[in-house]
Amino acid sequence: MAEAVKRLGRRVRRSVGTAFEHGLGLVPTRARGVVVGMILRAVSRRARISVAGRAAPVLEPDSYLPVVSGPLRGAKWIVHSSLHSCLVGDYEPGTQLVFQRYISPGSVVFDVGANVGFLSLLASRLAGPAGRVIAFEPAPVAVGYLRRHVALNRAHNIEIIAVAVADENGRARFSSAGPVEMGHLADDGQLEVETASLDTLVETGIIPPPDVVKIDVEGAELGVLRGAQAILRARRPVVVLSTHGLESHEASCSLLRSLGYAVTLLEHSLANTDFDFLGELVAEPTVSTAARVAHS
Repeated sequence: MAEAVKRLGRRVRRSVGTAFEHGLGLVPTRARGVVVGMILRAVSRRARISVAGRAAPVLEPDSYLPVVSGPLRGAKWIVHSSLHSCLVGDYEPGTQLVFQRYISPGSVVFDVGANVGFLSLLASRLAGPAGRVIAFEPAPVAVGYLRRHVALNRAHNIEIIAVAVADENGRARFSSAGPVEMGHLADDGQLEVETASLDTLVETGIIPPPDVVKIDVEGAELGVLRGAQAILRARRPVVVLSTHGLESHEASCSLLRSLGYAVTLLEHSLANTDFDFLGELVAEPTVSTAARVAHS
C-alpha cells in the first residue's frame, strides 16, 4: 500500500511538472522570468527548487531569477551564467559556511577567481555597506556576468579587478575553453591577460589588506599564495582555498603551515577527471603577528 501511494505521488508530481512547463510555454518569452520569479516567492523551498529546475531551460539567456535557498536567497541571479547549483543556492556549501563564520560587517574580502560572482555576492551581503569585497577575475565572459550580477544586486561594496592573480606582475596566457567556471592560466591559452600579485596591490595602496582571502584558480593557487606571503605574514587573514592536483595541494598546505597557519580540509564531493586530486580547505592563523615578530 505504501509503495503504491509513493508511485501515485510521483505520477502526480510529474503531471504537475509537465503542466507547469506547458503553461510557462504559453507565456511570452520575455515575460517568463517575471512569472517564474513571482512563483518562486510564493511557494515552499522544496517547490522552489523544482520550479527553478523546470523553468531554467525555457528562459531567455539573459533572464534572472532570485536565488532559491541558502544565505544568498533572494539575490538576483542570471539563470544561464553558471552552474544550476548557484541558482538553487547550494553552490560550494562548505565555503558558504566558512564565509558565514569569518565574514562580518566591515570585513575586507578578496575573492580570487571570482568567476561570475556567486561567492562575491555572498561576501558582499555578509560584509555589509561598511565592508569591501575585491573580486579578481580575468576571463572576459565571466567578468561580463560578474559585472551584471553586481549591478543587478546593487552590490556597491564590490570592486572588480580584471586581472589574473599570480606570484608576479606581468602578462600570461589564459585558457577560456570549456565551461565559464573552468577558465585558468595555461601556456597554450587563447587569451593573454594581465597578472598581478596581491602583495604588490596591497603594498602600493591600490587595495586594502584583507581579513578573508578566498582562492579558486583552477590549479594556479600556489602562485597566488607565493605572491601574497607578505600579506599572510603581516595581516594574518583567514584563507579559503580550492586546490587542484595533489602536487599543488601538498605544496600549498606546506607553504601555509610554514607561515603559521593551521589547515583544515572541508568536505568536497566535486568529481573532475582533469585533476588527480581536488580539495577545499580553510587555513587559520595559529600565531599572531606580534608573536611571530617576537620569535623572529
